[in-house]
Amino acid sequence: MSKVICAQCGAAIPAVDVNIEKGIALCRSCETITSLADMVESQEGVPTADPDVVPDGCRVDADGISTAFIVNIRSPVTGAFFAFFSLFWNSVTWVFVGIGVLGMLNHFGVQIPGLTPTQSGSGGTPAGSNAPMPLGVSIGIIAFMLPFIAIGIFTMIMTLTSFFGVLRVRFEGTKGSTFAGVGPIGLRKKFDPGRITDIRLVERLVTTHSEHGGSRTRPQRSIEIHAGKKIKIGTTASDERREWLAAAMHRHVFGRR
Repeated sequence: MSKVICAQCGAAIPAVDVNIEKGIALCRSCETITSLADMVESQEGVPTADPDVVPDGCRVDADGISTAFIVNIRSPVTGAFFAFFSLFWNSVTWVFVGIGVLGMLNHFGVQIPGLTPTQSGSGGTPAGSNAPMPLGVSIGIIAFMLPFIAIGIFTMIMTLTSFFGVLRVRFEGTKGSTFAGVGPIGLRKKFDPGRITDIRLVERLVTTHSEHGGSRTRPQRSIEIHAGKKIKIGTTASDERREWLAAAMHRHVFGRR
C-alpha cells in the first residue's frame, strides 16, 4: 500500500493509522479521522516532467541564498476578456462615483459649471432651480459603490496579470512563498518548506452554470503544495509550464527519486 496523504492538512499518514476494514484513517497532525474515499495516494499526480528541460517562459533564479522558480502565466485571450469587462464595469461604476464626489465637493464650495448634481437630477445635469444633492445622499452613493470599486480594481489587476503576469515560487531557508501577479501587485501565500509532504499535479472538474439554465463542465488543472495546509497554484499556466514547475519544485524539495 502506498503512502496515504491527509485530505485536510496534507500530512503523510503511516500505515498503522489506516484501518482498511472500516475505510478510515487517522491523521495525528490535525487529529482528524477521515474516510479513505477522501484520501489520495501520494503517487497520484506525481510530476514526471524533466526539470532540466526548461520550457520557454520558465526560468530558475538561484543566488546561493534563495531559489525561485518563475513561470510566465500570460494569456492574451483571457487578458482581452478582462480588458473589455474592466472597461465596461469601471466606466459605469465611476459615473456613479463621480456623481457622489461632485455632490460632496458642492457642499464644500467647489462647483464645476454644468456638473452640479441636484436632488432630483443626475450627474451632468446643469445646476438649476432644484436644490443641491444633500451631503448624506452623496456620501451614501460613494459608500454604496465601494464594493463595485473593489470589483473594478480586481478586474484591472486580472487584466494586467493576464497580459504581463508571472507565477513565482521562492524557497529561502525555512521560508517559502508563492506569488501570482504583475510587479508588486498580486496574490501572495506563505508556507514552511520543512513541512512539505507532497507536491502534486491535480485535475478537478469544474461546472459552471449559465443564466439560461445550461451548464458546462471543464477540467481545472493546478499544482498542490501540501505543507500543513494546501496551497493551489498554476491554474492559469499552460500544461507544459505547470508540469515543469511541479517537477522542478518536487526535485528541489525531495531530491532526485
